[in-house]
Amino acid sequence: MRRRVRVPKDRRNRPGRHLEMIVIYVKKDRYDVELRMESDRKGNRGGLKQTFHLFHPESDFHTSGTDLAKMKKTFKEHIDKMDEVTWEKWIEVQVDDGIHLPQYAKDTEYHIDFEFRVFEQGLSKKGRKYSRNLDGSNMIGRWETTGHRTSKYSYVKHTPELEAALTEIGKRIVQVRQQLAELLSQKTLQQTLQLVIENKFKVLPAPE
Repeated sequence: MRRRVRVPKDRRNRPGRHLEMIVIYVKKDRYDVELRMESDRKGNRGGLKQTFHLFHPESDFHTSGTDLAKMKKTFKEHIDKMDEVTWEKWIEVQVDDGIHLPQYAKDTEYHIDFEFRVFEQGLSKKGRKYSRNLDGSNMIGRWETTGHRTSKYSYVKHTPELEAALTEIGKRIVQVRQQLAELLSQKTLQQTLQLVIENKFKVLPAPE
């Protein structure tokens, strides 16, 4: 048994017979759209041709057709166009300072992890923010604390110069690790420690 729906006066002059209010979701937003239908005789066999009408006055939308699925898609594209997103490149910098190590870690264990990635942040006309990878895929949500380590995140608008500077920092970290491995090798360990005792050990020099 179909429930009779009362149609407001401002909708009674629209084409077709009112069927129901259907719900269409666009980017998790709910939109109540009115669905109407017309039926006409088609051909000599007495078949019925059904034409659907979708109305959404709040967004000034109305479309008609026989394929309801395509009409819903048209509505979603209409809403997307109304809420276009402006995208900008940003850089996310992550540094793990190693302060929160697991309980079984030794007091003499030291490390630092550094990484960065370029992504896009979008702002819609409605003021909503979105984030995506450069290939257009959604960014996986991150946690400030991963496992036993605590990572610090920083953000800056992308420029080629800033990306190149972060890449250079990464290269220097690698070079520092290599230099440290040499300074603490069996061949030079005694000499390095003696320099530290005599307060003559200088900070590892920056690469040329």
